[in-house]
Amino acid sequence: MKANSPNLARISALIVQEFRKANLSYDQSRQVFKTARKALGLSPSKKGRALPKSLSEAQIEKFLNAITDSSDHLLFRLAYSCGPRVSAICDLKLADVDLENCTLRIEWNKTNSGVIPFPKSLQILLRMHLMAHRDCVYLFQSPVKSASGGAKPYTTRTLQLKFKHYAQQAGLPADASIHCLRHSCLTHLASKGLTSSQLQGISLHRSKSSLDSYVRLSAVEVKDAYNEVMR
Repeated sequence: MKANSPNLARISALIVQEFRKANLSYDQSRQVFKTARKALGLSPSKKGRALPKSLSEAQIEKFLNAITDSSDHLLFRLAYSCGPRVSAICDLKLADVDLENCTLRIEWNKTNSGVIPFPKSLQILLRMHLMAHRDCVYLFQSPVKSASGGAKPYTTRTLQLKFKHYAQQAGLPADASIHCLRHSCLTHLASKGLTSSQLQGISLHRSKSSLDSYVRLSAVEVKDAYNEVMR
């Protein structure tokens, strides 16, 4: 089937229509495509994967300084410092926070869950946030109630829009997205010497080979920093 075939356009339109109906998250969408690829007997492209988009530490600082809302500031501090996927941030509950051990319990699904650390520097901010929102279910809870009148987490779309707003205030590149915070976290940790095994424990990737791109990207950043000093 040619790349510009009318059939491809029709199939694409049907896929988009069904995805909108189901309101799937990023991770759920990936799982759908993975399952479909397996059912059709298709293999992933063997072309080299592009390096993930990453922000510099200076850009991260500018972004965080542009956030005026204290709850949003904590949310994005965790998004960068811990590197969870956006859907995992939405699903975080108050009960998932272990202040004593400085950890968060992440549960995406039965096969992709675990406990990840958060910086001790956020311990006090998290304690204050928990006290101020002790009647909530979710760590970052939407002010909009669910259809049944119960607690409702933020959607990934809401967090993406929040990120875009603050990113514009900070003057970040137009193509920067909230997922860049996860890439940036893992890249900066790799550049500071964390091993693939340690990064796997933080990112909850299923395999260490998934982290190769972060190691390559950190090497690029080290080379750029070296050339800047030695020029």
